[in-house]
Amino acid sequence: MNASGQNKHTTTSKNSSIAANKCGLQKSKINIAHLNICSLKKREHLIQIRLLMQENKFDVLAVSESWLTSSVRNEEVKIFGYSLSRLDRRGRSGGGVCAYIKSSLKKKVLRDLTEISESRFHQLWLQIQHKKLKSFLLCVCYRPPDSPVSCFTNNFMDNYIKALTFGKDIIIAGDLNCDLLKTAQEAKALNDFCHCLNLTQLIDKPTRVTSRSSTLIDVMMTSNKDLIAEIGVLETYISDHFLVYCSLKLKLIKPHPICITARSYKHYDRNQFLCDLACIPWHENLFVENVNDKLSHFDSNFQNALARNAPIKTMKIRHRQVPFVDNEIKELMKNRKRLHKFARLTRMPSDWEKYRALRDKVKCKLRQAEKDYVHNEIYNNPNIASMWKVIRNCVPRKETTKPSYSGDVKKLANEFNTFFTSVGINTSATALALLTEHGLPILNPPTSTEIPEIDQFYFHSVSCSEISRVVMSFSSNKAPGFDKVSMAVIKDALPYILPTLTQIVNCSLETGVFPTAWKKAEVIPLLKEGDYEIPNNNRPVSLLVAASKICERVVLKQLTEYMTKKKKFTKHQSGNRKLHSTETLNIFISDLILQSMDRREVTALLLLDLSKAFDSLDHFILLRKLSNIGISKPALFWFKSYLTGRCQSVRIASVLSDECEITRGVPQGSILGPVLFNIYISTTCLVYQRSPIWSRTWMTQKYI
Repeated sequence: MNASGQNKHTTTSKNSSIAANKCGLQKSKINIAHLNICSLKKREHLIQIRLLMQENKFDVLAVSESWLTSSVRNEEVKIFGYSLSRLDRRGRSGGGVCAYIKSSLKKKVLRDLTEISESRFHQLWLQIQHKKLKSFLLCVCYRPPDSPVSCFTNNFMDNYIKALTFGKDIIIAGDLNCDLLKTAQEAKALNDFCHCLNLTQLIDKPTRVTSRSSTLIDVMMTSNKDLIAEIGVLETYISDHFLVYCSLKLKLIKPHPICITARSYKHYDRNQFLCDLACIPWHENLFVENVNDKLSHFDSNFQNALARNAPIKTMKIRHRQVPFVDNEIKELMKNRKRLHKFARLTRMPSDWEKYRALRDKVKCKLRQAEKDYVHNEIYNNPNIASMWKVIRNCVPRKETTKPSYSGDVKKLANEFNTFFTSVGINTSATALALLTEHGLPILNPPTSTEIPEIDQFYFHSVSCSEISRVVMSFSSNKAPGFDKVSMAVIKDALPYILPTLTQIVNCSLETGVFPTAWKKAEVIPLLKEGDYEIPNNNRPVSLLVAASKICERVVLKQLTEYMTKKKKFTKHQSGNRKLHSTETLNIFISDLILQSMDRREVTALLLLDLSKAFDSLDHFILLRKLSNIGISKPALFWFKSYLTGRCQSVRIASVLSDECEITRGVPQGSILGPVLFNIYISTTCLVYQRSPIWSRTWMTQKYI
């Protein structure tokens, strides 16, 4: 079919009509739209684009004439819930194309096909797929008015033929500046191009209407007309172009809503919470001897009191793109639309002037509304957290969009948990296999070293004042563990729970038992790069019970004091050690290299990054090394209890996986983890005799 033909059998009665405010989109289909924006850099344009996407929720928005340059970061023009791919024009202003793709869709830029030719024809090629549905290719294109129509055959045709070799359906969206409502040379060239390549052009209504002209220059073309379920043109007044869209007959798997499970502090009243705590007989905890029973008694009373004031709820995440667009601005937008329709009907210059005046007024109102909103939130909002949230939204930064999952989330969470808990074992097995394969010796665990009892490390009990100082030293805004009790709440409750907390910590140190309830971790996977449903592409972040960190901080303080006093740290150990930070290490290494260069010595620096360092740590070897530095048997029992019997669950969205036991490693995110790891690798410095070696957590530096 030629470019101006109408694909009647693939459209419905509303397909070729111009929609009013919203597109009648089918949420179960993949919906693609295109708009010539005439500069995304204009703040008022970006605001209206965000509002448009909030109302219509297109899966893909192709944009031509983005006018973006390398000085504009993606974060400056982001739309929440979408990733951005772009092709900027270099060397000249204007031009450029880009595409916003919903985060639930997988996309890949086809760089071999993506280009801006010498004739300035823009082509951004993308491969897009939703879950396990068949993928398709999308080309976002733009032909400037001064670009010759020969670019269709000289540039576009070659890349289109290459794209056909992928064996995928192809959608082309863009502004080609060929008025298909006329029979001029440009329209004929595009018609011939479509006829030659068996392309169907779907749009048959004007896409740019001004006081002087009505043209169809924004197109949607496809290699498979049977793929199209719906087409249309939406009147938008962001630029002087209308938006064109189509729906594909690719049924979307409805994604699960993005939810979080957290405590609701909407009706939290600190005074009421303290009154509830005051009614609890905390003294009963004195008569409980077992540390696990003590903690169970404490948790039961504390959780009940907290639940009455801040219950745990599962909440859907909703994001308002433009919270400052009020009813007054929306009414102005409606009037703008009415004036545009009236001007098109009368064709009177005076009516077009009225429309343009109101259009400019809307833009000014949007700019001013955003400024006023930010100013009010920063200077008049008593809530500091809300103020910083607004500031962070104003400062361009990498977006952390929460992914949506369409499959069995429980099954996926279990797969993640199995992977995370076995990665340390697998890493160790791989290392042993490599040693065996290359005939390298496997070192035996370190032998026991007798330390005089007077020089051994023993725990000592702590006072309420010391526990209070430890609690107040923690930040209040850290994420809580599986019990959803934050450190801020513990600080609020401290006047009533301090003696009980002190009893639990002292009982743990005296009996050599780390409470079982404190050994549970909730793991949140954070995407590093790639497909977020592949476990290896994610970094696990362990959320530990806040109260457990109080006990850990007490142990860390006592252990560090002992190791410093007895000089148990190797002199080259930096990081997680007072006065020996990574900064001081880098300064020292730099000076050492410069001194060697001054002596005209050949200098080399070897950096060893230890893969899965915290995950692959062997508990038996660590306990033996703790014994060798002077940890007494009672204290060693506590460390053994701390390391063993741990379990974790992975949370994806609001779904929690089954628990898995952790048999290796130290808890990431824990207080004791870094210092225990330093002790574990401390003997590394003894391996090299001729060259000094310095180490810091996760990385070892060898200077030759």
